[in-house]
Amino acid sequence: MPELCEKVTVLDSNNNGQVLKGNIALEGDTSSNKSWEEQIKVIEKAIPIFFKNRFKEADNMFSLDDNLDHYLYYKVARGYIGYIFAIFTMERPYIIDAIERVNAVYAHCRKARKSSSLISWFFKTDYNDYTDEECHAEVIYGEANFMSLVLTFIDDPNFLSLIKAALKLRAAYNAYKLCGEIYKHKTNWKSEVMRKNFYEAWEMGWGFYNIIMSHMPERVLRILTFVGYQSDRDYGFQLCKGVTTKHETYRAKALEFLICFYSFYVEQFFGVGTADIEWVREITDRALSQIPDSALDLFWGARLQQLRGETHKAIEMFKRSIAVQNDFTAFHNVSTWDMLWSYAIQCDWRKASECALFLEKNCNWSKATNLYQWACFQYMIMEEENSPDLLSSITDAMKRVPEYRKRFAGKTLPPEKFAITKSTLFLSGKKLHLPALELFYI
Repeated sequence: MPELCEKVTVLDSNNNGQVLKGNIALEGDTSSNKSWEEQIKVIEKAIPIFFKNRFKEADNMFSLDDNLDHYLYYKVARGYIGYIFAIFTMERPYIIDAIERVNAVYAHCRKARKSSSLISWFFKTDYNDYTDEECHAEVIYGEANFMSLVLTFIDDPNFLSLIKAALKLRAAYNAYKLCGEIYKHKTNWKSEVMRKNFYEAWEMGWGFYNIIMSHMPERVLRILTFVGYQSDRDYGFQLCKGVTTKHETYRAKALEFLICFYSFYVEQFFGVGTADIEWVREITDRALSQIPDSALDLFWGARLQQLRGETHKAIEMFKRSIAVQNDFTAFHNVSTWDMLWSYAIQCDWRKASECALFLEKNCNWSKATNLYQWACFQYMIMEEENSPDLLSSITDAMKRVPEYRKRFAGKTLPPEKFAITKSTLFLSGKKLHLPALELFYI
């Protein structure tokens, strides 16, 4: 399990060394009972701490509170932190930790959501009957289903996971559909803080839902539309841009993170076209103007430069992203992975080899893939510099590639399957032809 939460004992210098309640002294007192508005304000304090690379300190603001079991928003914050670490590292300990955190949100939502009754089936719903807290529990339930959907799939992508993901997608859809009606009809909000946060939570969730659903195969979309599931990609972008433009609540920052992840990875993997470069540039420029040494925002800035073909600038930003923090060392692997490809695009095979070797030794995601990439880059050096003495180390590496094979649900990861197939061909006497360029294509 990743150690995101550190227990710290703080002594009160004005009280003869007596231990203060709450284990840790942080911004704001976290030991007394807090309203939902106060919980949200603590999250707003934690966000700049988190993006200043003080990840454990931000997590401790929620994890070490004596009343954590009673605070839904603290559980949501812990869920987001775990989720960020899980999708960045793709390593099982982080994924399991994130699933446990999201499950805690689920359990709390079941108690806090408004219970349905048979009367609502026959009479028009009065959305003013929903308390502010019940509205938030419903929209958080939608968020939790989305996070759980992704975590369930990346934890073990088998057929059962697909069924679970479909059920969670339906639950998220139903929750956001209900919240959309609350958004339009509820007028008796007791708290302006709660109203604003609910509005942005729904706009963020429903907007991102529409964007993601647009990537479903056309045949699947037709079936989903027939049974009542609707999606509109342009409308989704409109809602999300509204949230990031207004920037009224902490969810705007959470959405910016999701939009960057979507633009720099999801759009590329699905091959749906070029990301909205201007939008993500505005996001990264604003973030880095506020916190210039934020490792996460430096990484997004580097990915932006990489996507624009400015590989030299990208490499410098990746290096800064690595240098500014050692609290979350697994994140160094993510930056190194993308830095590897920036060097490879420049045909700097030596630097690319160094990155691949670092990942083979330090990254648990796919050692087979990283070792094969190292061998490919070494092969390019051997060919370009006519250095046959490298062949021995390349051959040794190719022999070790199949030993690192990992299986999920009985299946080999596609990149590993490719690496193992190519290494086997090489060992059988087949000559590699520009293997690094072949990796670009794959």
